[in-house]
Parts: sequence; structure tokens; C-alpha cells
Amino acid sequence: MILLQLHKVGLLLGLLFLMHGVWAQVPVNHAEDWFYIETGTDVHIKGSLSSLENNNFALTNLGGMYVSDSINCYGNNKIFGNFPDTITANVFCNGDTTQIFGGDQVMRFGNLFIQNSYDSLRSINDIEILNFIQLDSGNVRIETSTMDLMNVGELIGENNSKRIYTNEYGQIMFSRPLLNGFTYSNTAGIGFGLTVNGNLGTNVDVFRRNISQISVANESVERFYYFTPQFNGFVSNPNIHYLDTIELHGNDENLLSMYRSQTDGLTWTPVETSVNITTDIGTDASGISFPLTTQTMLTLANEGCIDPPVINFAVDTIALCNGEAAWLAPDGLAAYASFWSTGQTNEDSI
Repeated sequence: MILLQLHKVGLLLGLLFLMHGVWAQVPVNHAEDWFYIETGTDVHIKGSLSSLENNNFALTNLGGMYVSDSINCYGNNKIFGNFPDTITANVFCNGDTTQIFGGDQVMRFGNLFIQNSYDSLRSINDIEILNFIQLDSGNVRIETSTMDLMNVGELIGENNSKRIYTNEYGQIMFSRPLLNGFTYSNTAGIGFGLTVNGNLGTNVDVFRRNISQISVANESVERFYYFTPQFNGFVSNPNIHYLDTIELHGNDENLLSMYRSQTDGLTWTPVETSVNITTDIGTDASGISFPLTTQTMLTLANEGCIDPPVINFAVDTIALCNGEAAWLAPDGLAAYASFWSTGQTNEDSI
């Protein structure tokens, strides 16, 4: 197989694509030096695109780049640099087999289109989206990595037939201001919104993972959110968009309720919920403000109880017989301690 390596050869100081269209039926490895694609030029790579180790030169793309195989970053240039063009430049993943985002250095895209006709694009390397990622066909599975929509990036086109999903180690996130007094809906396109009632600081990280929380009721839908605010501040009316044919995880859509954890998923509390099964959105309808902290998590599940159930008794003694079990309600938000006595009169005791 022919391998196209881009590097200095004699007096060649770079590679400039000015033609209307360029086709490479080979893997393209960018080793060093200047790589420039002019506005209006389409480059079709029927193979992989890789930035090699120790490459500090960004690929400057002002046209359309179509890649049918993996995209890998081992260099120090994020492939397209820190500020990939978002006006005329587009990158298309248009393979007909599984494609991979690989390498060991983060890669950054301006405008990224997923047009995989096979099914999935696997991400095993961190990806940053400066402007948008648009799902036209195919799914993206995030494994052991993060897809970061950063400050203004957007996810476009996610639905039941094409979506972002993760395993237990992958996540999609954004990082941006969520300002006091504002209401946000489907922020960054990842299916989450809320009203801010306090000071969260100038930057809030919101994360989504697409796995079920087994400690919620009878297990949650395959979607939950968690957060890293700059400051702990109050919020209300969070809403979650879910995909009703592939994320329900055995839950009945008509019986969904929002569950909130303030203990990093150790314990969960159901809240009054309004579910619109036409738009597939569940909203906390209680109107109650709560603190958004690094221990806050939100998901949806059918109403039910945690097994074993919580028991709360004010005074005196309760007996557990014949192998019965009881859940000791944790004391405080940390959920690390429970208090009881062993049979003293007028005390909580077992």
C-alpha cells in the first residue's frame, strides 16, 4: 500500500491544495511542516488521517475534508490547531465501516459532520468541538474519552436513529457560563436545561453519560447528568430530554419521574415531574430550588422505592425478624454516616 507522508523534501516548504478536488486512495500521515487546503477545495481521503508524534504543525483546512477511515492525533497540533476555521472549513466522516477517533493527544474540530453509512464511529480519544458536530447518519460511541463542546459548541441532529452514546467511561460535556436569572433549554444540544436562581460562577461544567443508574428506583433510563459549577448555587426546574425508543431501559415512558441525588449517586429523591411524551422531555415541576454542587446528579426513572426501603422511626424500638432488612437513612448530604442505638428506651433503636 502506498503511504502519503507530508514532510519536508528538499526545497518543498509545505503542501498547498488549490484544486477543485483532491483524492487520496491511501492513508494520509502528517509528519511535519505546512499543510494547507484552500477555500473551495475538497480533499477526499479514502483511508485514515493521522497527525504523527512530535508534529507541531497544524493542518490548515479552509475547504471540505472527507475522511472514510480513522482520524488519529499523536502530534502536538490537535490536527487542525487551536482555532480551526468555522466559516468555510468542514470535516466529514463518511466511511462505510466503523471509523475511530484515535491517538493519544486531544483533537479539535471546528465543524464536524458525521455521515457514516455503516452505523458507528467509536471515539477512544478526547475530542473538542469548537463550533458544532452534526449527526447526519450513523452514531458516535464515546469510550474511555470525552467529547467536549467547550464554550459555544453544539450537538446538532441527535434523535432515535442517530445519536451520541457512551459506555461507563465515556462522556459528553460542555463548559460555559450559566447565569443567575436565566432559563436554559437543551443547552449545547445535549438534552439538558434548567433555571439558575443563584451564583454558579462564570463557568459551569455539565456532563452527560448514557448508562443506567442502578441505585435509582428500579434502575433509571440510560442517561444521567452531573456537574462541576465554579460555585455551589441554587437552581430550579431542570429538564431532561430522553430518546424514547432506545434509552428507556425497561422504564414505562408514561410513568417517568425525575430523580435527584445530592450525594453523588449514593441516594436519590424523586421530585414532582411533568413528562411530555410528545417532545420526550421530563421537567421538575416542583418549583423548588436546590443547590447545584459537584455531588448533584439528575436522571429519569419510573416511580418506585429503593430496595430495601427507608425506615424512619421517632422513638422506641423496632424489631427485625426472620431475615428482614432495613435501610438506615444517611445523616446529612455526605451520606457517610447513620446513627442508631441498640434498644435504649426513647431512642431510635433496632
